[in-house]
Amino acid sequence: MITGKNALAIKSGFTRDDLRHIAEDGGGLRLSLYMPLHRTGREVRQAPILLKELRGRAAAGLEAKGCPPDLANTLLAPANQILEDTDLTVLQGEGLAVLSARGYSASFLLPFAPPSMIEIGKRFLIDPLLPMLFEDGRFHVLSLSLNAVRLYQADRLRLREVALDGMATNMREALQMEDEGETVGFHSASPPGGRDRRRDILDFFRQIDRGLRARLGGSDQGLLLSGVESLLPLYREANTHPRLLDQAIPGTPGAGKEASDLHAQAWKAYREARDGEKDQVLRLYRERLATPRALSGLRNVLPAAAQGRISHLFIRKGWRQWGRFETEEQRVSLDDGPADGNEDLANLACVHALLGGAKVYPIEGGELPEKAEVAALCRY
Repeated sequence: MITGKNALAIKSGFTRDDLRHIAEDGGGLRLSLYMPLHRTGREVRQAPILLKELRGRAAAGLEAKGCPPDLANTLLAPANQILEDTDLTVLQGEGLAVLSARGYSASFLLPFAPPSMIEIGKRFLIDPLLPMLFEDGRFHVLSLSLNAVRLYQADRLRLREVALDGMATNMREALQMEDEGETVGFHSASPPGGRDRRRDILDFFRQIDRGLRARLGGSDQGLLLSGVESLLPLYREANTHPRLLDQAIPGTPGAGKEASDLHAQAWKAYREARDGEKDQVLRLYRERLATPRALSGLRNVLPAAAQGRISHLFIRKGWRQWGRFETEEQRVSLDDGPADGNEDLANLACVHALLGGAKVYPIEGGELPEKAEVAALCRY
């Protein structure tokens, strides 16, 4: 989290809790502002200029919609405060999102560069934030050693260590081994008269698993293992984390590994896991094309999303479709562009799907059969 001198917070992550806050329709106008940030080159200095330009466009858009001046000032306040308090040239991110409504505002640092845009309507524009959850989202790396276990949080841009205060992170301490002459190493069989090494390691890893579960709660962020290959199957046996990834980083932790090397290896493994998961779900969609559990097109997908029936939603990156959705009749009407009384139905489909617990995958054009813009797998 990054703060300005007046404690303005620009969050460096985006979670499902954030999503629940911004996805719900609380009435009134909502302002969504997105812009790229350049980390190198001459363009770095252009960020404040671009934000001022977007703020001006937002002010003009609010006036055109007949927004009262006091509400307009409220909606523009977060952008104004960022301009006053934050040095945009030093932010370590690729993009910035600023969202504001009466009674709510939030700013997010993005690990990717969105196009410059503003959106004023009855809902926040969430499409540019979806990669934070399902594409460039955060994950954890657990570095395994019998002498030192470490936990890291990672995303596309960075890797940082998470303190494990209160946890015994080496096996001797965890199992209260007092015999200093005993070697803390891995053996598949027990030495004569000695301890059962496999059982000891499993007991140690179960303690680590319980400690992680207490810290991470029900997090759906992926967990990636790093460590000596002989230890990884034992940790998988002890694991209860719901999203332990099949991919892993083999090798001895700390054996000449710089943080940048670990981050590069972790991001590569995470991308493989993410892409493999998406491909698997896309295959399932194709297999079910002839069944009622596979839907395509907004007229079919949006009502199912509003009913909470969708388990997985696929939507083309950057796609917009204006229109109206009449909830009681479950009827979708499509328009050629924005107009009074309509909204972006592609965004609305994402909102309903996410609030219903679905996973949403932003995809490239052509990945879906018949070049569909939106499709879904249903629970029933």
